[in-house]
Amino acid sequence: MSTRADKIRARRNAGGSGSKKPRPGERRTTASREMPPMVSRRGVMATPAATRGQRPARRRYNIALPMTAGAEMRLPSVPQMRVGARLLSFALAALLGWGLYFLWSAPQFTVAAAEVEGLARLTPNEVNTVLAVSGQSIFEIRPRQLHERLQAAFPELLDIRVRVGFPAVVNISAIERAPAIAWEHEGILTWVDAGGFAFLPRGEAEGVVYIIAHGLPPATESELAQGQQLLSPELARAILTLAAAAPEETTLAYDPRYGLGWQDPRGWQVYFGLQPTDMPARLAVYRTIVATLREEGIRPSLISVEYLHAPFYRED
Repeated sequence: MSTRADKIRARRNAGGSGSKKPRPGERRTTASREMPPMVSRRGVMATPAATRGQRPARRRYNIALPMTAGAEMRLPSVPQMRVGARLLSFALAALLGWGLYFLWSAPQFTVAAAEVEGLARLTPNEVNTVLAVSGQSIFEIRPRQLHERLQAAFPELLDIRVRVGFPAVVNISAIERAPAIAWEHEGILTWVDAGGFAFLPRGEAEGVVYIIAHGLPPATESELAQGQQLLSPELARAILTLAAAAPEETTLAYDPRYGLGWQDPRGWQVYFGLQPTDMPARLAVYRTIVATLREEGIRPSLISVEYLHAPFYRED
């Protein structure tokens, strides 16, 4: 039979067989894995387990309830949102694009028609047809382009001014040349102002001197400088002076050979030259010739004062 001492010895041998006493100076290690250091970030508790590509950390909120002392309710975790620089730039670009689209298409900035001031014969409809600004955004309007369109379509306009204002205002002001001479050549009628500038007839004008041309005047330096210049200023002034001295209901005439003149109601043609300077003196010489011929009973077919100091007449 085993004694009590044998049983105690057997238990000691059985418990110590799986254990190993550490040697002197040897450090005892644990089976657990060493934890990495904790890293903190503002507003977020980051753990070493968070790596690139993982879902953003979630916060846990514990709310104490007043029902029972110590009772708590755990709410679902909410993912933490971070606004990056790219997202902010995209939002600003989208907002700016929407603003530009609104300004470009808003009816408050759409031009209905241009306001026209200072015109006598041209109508606002004719001007707006050339400008073509109806329905355009005020941001599309270019004053320089409008000025060029008006100048090309209506050369008779002077001092053209184009003003553009918000929200949708286009104002046009200009001065029209006043027609002084109605020049007809080969059935085509052209208006000419007192400076010899030619333009198309528009509407009606009073006090215009009508003249029938049997040819075009010779080219002058002013014609070459200005594409719409038909008559020299000197010739235009001569026509106006001659018209004031011509008999009533008389139509002036222009001939490339003999110059300016008219058909006298008494039955003859009179001319005053291609360069009718000193028109008052020429008219005085003409009246003297007519008086002399009537006294002598001569009925001429043509009287020429082209050369002031050498006038002549011709009989049939």
